Amino acid sequence: MTPIVMKKGRPAHTLSVLATPTDAPSLVDVMMSTTGTLGVRSRQIERTVAARQIVTVSVDGHRIDVKVSNFRAKAEFDHALEAAEALGVPVTEVAARAEALAQES
Repeated sequence: MTPIVMKKGRPAHTLSVLATPTDAPSLVDVMMSTTGTLGVRSRQIERTVAARQIVTVSVDGHRIDVKVSNFRAKAEFDHALEAAEALGVPVTEVAARAEALAQES
């Protein structure tokens, strides 16, 4: 939901939904029956996903999965958070260390 301002300065919200084309009609029905809307706009979009692999690294004895592509490495947030809490350091530090280790391997 995104807050917006309608004509005459009236507050409102835009409800955005990402769904498969097969799920779209039932979601439109839900939106029409549960909100005050009289219409729903829809459009198809495409998503390009980078090829990636999952590498598991160890940061001070804590195993962290890291998604690695040709463009970047991204630590699994839940794993990094658990390690950060156990180590008493910021999650960003643990994630950065994990990502650097994954790119080295």
